[in-house]
Amino acid sequence: MQILLITIVIFMNHNQYVKCGSVVDLMYNKMSGIKDFFLDTYTAIRTRINTVFHLGTGSHDSTSNNTKKQSVTNIRLSSVLKRSNPLRVHSQPGVQTASPGEDIAHRPAHILTTPQLAATHGRIIETHVTYTLDGYILTLHRLRTNKVFDETDYESKKRIILLHHGLLGSSADWILLGPKKALPYILSDQGHDVWMANARGNYYSRAHIGLNLNSDEYWNFSWQEIGERDLPAILDYIRKTSNSTEPIDYIGHSMGATALLVLLSVEHNYNRYIRIAFLLAPLTFMAHTRGPMEMMAKIEETALIKLLGTREFLPNRRTEVPAKYAELISKLCNDLDIYCRNPLFFLAGSPMQEGTRTVESADQLQEYAPAGGSSKTIIHYLMLIASKKFHHYKRPDWQFKLKYISTPMLILSSNDDLISNATDNQMLYLSILNPLGHIIIKDQNFSHTEFAWGFNADLLIYYKIRDLIELGPDVITIQ
Repeated sequence: MQILLITIVIFMNHNQYVKCGSVVDLMYNKMSGIKDFFLDTYTAIRTRINTVFHLGTGSHDSTSNNTKKQSVTNIRLSSVLKRSNPLRVHSQPGVQTASPGEDIAHRPAHILTTPQLAATHGRIIETHVTYTLDGYILTLHRLRTNKVFDETDYESKKRIILLHHGLLGSSADWILLGPKKALPYILSDQGHDVWMANARGNYYSRAHIGLNLNSDEYWNFSWQEIGERDLPAILDYIRKTSNSTEPIDYIGHSMGATALLVLLSVEHNYNRYIRIAFLLAPLTFMAHTRGPMEMMAKIEETALIKLLGTREFLPNRRTEVPAKYAELISKLCNDLDIYCRNPLFFLAGSPMQEGTRTVESADQLQEYAPAGGSSKTIIHYLMLIASKKFHHYKRPDWQFKLKYISTPMLILSSNDDLISNATDNQMLYLSILNPLGHIIIKDQNFSHTEFAWGFNADLLIYYKIRDLIELGPDVITIQ
């Protein structure tokens, strides 16, 4: 109707007499002009969105124009503009958002972002943005590779690999070990196309199209929504951006493994999109979880909510412990004070390997962890401990149907892990349709967090994953 009205106005203001035979030509010319107008308007709006969101942040942005072009956003304009206030990106008051969803107030100013940290390692990471159906804006990081491979040789073609961080983590977790040991670099050096996810609520994915960061509504999610909403958006975006129909290889640590199992059990078609999944210390069945989380699971739900709150789980990393937590911590944590006061290490267990516990390493880990998450995420895990089942939030009778998961999966556990127990993971192994094996790391002082940061993680895990990716699920035989 609008185009018709514009066309009528154009003809009313046209001073020349128009013969019937030339009407079609004139209409064509005018409509071409209208098309150009709308294209120009679209470009202007897109540029405005890029400006508001400050796309392409990170140390690589100043290197070249080509690199800037590779920092891509997947804001689907036609859908976003249908929502109210599409340019409304919430952050802390008075703080400018450096990239979509990145909350500078949450991240200490002296801490490098994932792209900046990669730059110190001599690597370049692109920043990509997508959004979920329920309006959460997510940041993805993609590691560029200079590896040249033979396009005509199928066996040499690179894989698309998605890494998803664990509980209260971020994409930075995967590269903290540095240029020689970090898993993304090991995979990228093989020529693979490596992506790193950031779940809603961490400091790279802290924006929403319509909800305020400081509202209960924003933080009303657990790992269930990360699996049901975040992962489909991420996988769809990667497939579209990579322009590939090849299935993706997935590596999930802790909550990253939980999220994948949720997705594949409720959206069965996504099993076709994953070639192989590596589950590092997955959190599903948690009947044998030990430590603080086991004790907290015995607390009544109302008291838990009063203790943990309804929004972000302990947003400050290196501050004095609130009085309401001090007594609990003193009873449950016998580790070094620097670890007992960190929410992530208090829950999941601190690093145990000698090299990971150096003063320098401890200080770095303290700065990057935790990276943000909801209290509801923690409470949902505590429900699994209490029920001894893998189920929906507050619904122990609604268990996730793992028997529908057909994706080939390899499970990796450690007998030194407090919260992802090898016995529980064997239950997972028996519950999925296509398990490739269950590797248990024994007597290596390898805690839950060290699947991402362990000093010997490259030797114990990462090179195995690299080699198994090259072999493919059809060749892997692990008992």
